[in-house]
Amino acid sequence: MKTFNDYTDLEKANLTEEEVEGLLKFELMEQGVVAPIKPELLPEDEPEIEEKVYYRPSLKSYSGLDCAFATAKEAEAFLALSPLIFDEGYPTYRKNVQKPEEVKVEAVKVITKADYDSAQAAIQKAADNKSRNKERTEKYEEETQKVSEATLHIWTAWAVCKAKKIQSQQVVDLYAQYVKDCDGNVQIALRFLGKAYSSTEIENAYGFLELPYPLPAKEMAEEAVTA
Repeated sequence: MKTFNDYTDLEKANLTEEEVEGLLKFELMEQGVVAPIKPELLPEDEPEIEEKVYYRPSLKSYSGLDCAFATAKEAEAFLALSPLIFDEGYPTYRKNVQKPEEVKVEAVKVITKADYDSAQAAIQKAADNKSRNKERTEKYEEETQKVSEATLHIWTAWAVCKAKKIQSQQVVDLYAQYVKDCDGNVQIALRFLGKAYSSTEIENAYGFLELPYPLPAKEMAEEAVTA
């Protein structure tokens, strides 16, 4: 078994995101954190209650009228009876009876109370499932947060190593370019490299990439000083 900490910095930098993901389980084991299992959510859909068309006689007034008939013919027959409406006149608000300003029949789609009552058990079950799902989801999110906190340092270390690899490669690539520009004269190339980077930066770059130094660090520093 090889954990993330068993890799060299260069090996860490070369790991893919998927490979780092695969190593996180060992860090969780080490910290005693159990990775959560995504909960299976219960169905939350309420039953569909069929809407039916009813016909409502509309009497335009302040008080209005709220009733319905199964057919338009029945609603029209009701209006043919010339129903009066109650109202209250300002400022005394004394109740009075008057003819409506406008009468008409409107088609409306609604559910029946009987259908609604018969669906109550299923509606309540959907509500209960929604509540349970909320509890399960919140618990899963809390446990997932613990996993993130326990493994954050792994991701941070991986990002740092990748950045160091890029920086180190820039030093090595620059030296290779200087050698080419100086017609293969490594001494001159190293002198120029020492102007761009300190001896410590050069040593760290080659050390990180696990490459042999073009010259010992001390000699490289001396080359930069005597140039």
